[in-house]
Amino acid sequence: MEVTQQKKAAIRKPLNWRDKQLADKIRWYRRNNNLTQEELSERLGVNLTYVSSVERYKRGVSLSILYKLSRIFQIKVKDLFDF
Repeated sequence: MEVTQQKKAAIRKPLNWRDKQLADKIRWYRRNNNLTQEELSERLGVNLTYVSSVERYKRGVSLSILYKLSRIFQIKVKDLFDF
């Protein structure tokens, strides 16, 4: 039985609890700064679906995005991991 490319994309390893905590922290900072997902995606230079996927624990975050988030929220990168 052959798995199609689309099914392979749907079969992903679930994010661990640290990734979920980070996603929750990003959502908290976004809301605390009165930004919509769309506004944050524009500032990050990414697609709206990317921000949505991160906040719904469907996608991880790269170091470059973490750095951009820290600049947007005017915090240190380590503050995103304070949980």
